[in-house]
Amino acid sequence: MSRNMQQRIRALGIALLGSFLLLAMAACNDDPQQQTVVVPLDGLQRQMGLNALSSPSDEASTAVLTLLIGPVVVGSGSNRTTAYSTDDLSEQVKQQLEDDVVNSAAYIQLVQLPTSTALLEFTTPPPSAGNWQLAVAAFTERFTTVDGLDEDVVADSVAYYGFTENLLNSGSLPSAPIQINMRRACIIDDPVAKGCAAFNADGTNGADANVTGGVEVWGVYAWDRNSEPDYSGGNRLSSTPLIVRSCGPGTCTSEESALEAAVPAGGTEPGRTLAVVTTHRLSDGYETACGTSTAFNDDLSSTASGPTDALDWLAPGYTPTSEEQALINTCFQIYRTPYN
Repeated sequence: MSRNMQQRIRALGIALLGSFLLLAMAACNDDPQQQTVVVPLDGLQRQMGLNALSSPSDEASTAVLTLLIGPVVVGSGSNRTTAYSTDDLSEQVKQQLEDDVVNSAAYIQLVQLPTSTALLEFTTPPPSAGNWQLAVAAFTERFTTVDGLDEDVVADSVAYYGFTENLLNSGSLPSAPIQINMRRACIIDDPVAKGCAAFNADGTNGADANVTGGVEVWGVYAWDRNSEPDYSGGNRLSSTPLIVRSCGPGTCTSEESALEAAVPAGGTEPGRTLAVVTTHRLSDGYETACGTSTAFNDDLSSTASGPTDALDWLAPGYTPTSEEQALINTCFQIYRTPYN
């Protein structure tokens, strides 16, 4: 299999959140047992730097025009029994996700962005469907109809994606609006999203990095793929901060080389997971959400050091408080990639 084909396959875990969900829109049908849940669109927009009236203008956020959102019935086409995660898109997981999306009774909505609609209500799968997760993808292209939509266009324009963290079913629907953490689509070939620092690792020629402007890298880690995430000092391959400001997609070659230099050459890390811990200080919402935290604010005032206090929250054996976990979810973006 060619390297380009491998990279396209890696994109499937994200792109299918658009292309397969779009195809599934035509398969929706009414069921008297269906229930509804609510997702705050204003919260999703804020995570991507949008508001009700305008697209982002900062250097760390990407203007997106279309949002796709809908449930994926877990195990409907695969043998998977656990929730999908933005942190695990290995080849096996991507195949399971593809099978489940294709076989899901989908109830997808397409939303044009930016929007003044604060809350989106949608129909859930019936009780007989079992467990499901909400999948979301945002695109730089405007899609007003699914007819004749090219899958490559979908794959090449995805900028953000996300899942609900836990499995849901008809007996566990929350009464409050469902919150989803959006992730920049950085682990695909030639990402269009700003603020990327992640690896496309093929295990043959070392680790190939994707870097775009508007991101700060505070650490590169590696651990055994079959183990739980471990951000301890012994697994830290690099502690040298990488501050990226003005380069755009496809032009950050020196920054990508600097990130790749953290990983031993010659494929010496196969069977491990690579993780890049990043922040996005240039995004409009960062100061409001993270700047009041001493763990982030003090240490990030200098490019010579990282958010050392906040990095300690990731250490194994440490249980973050609810406030710390909220800051981890909001202020860090961690990109984990299997190194084959």
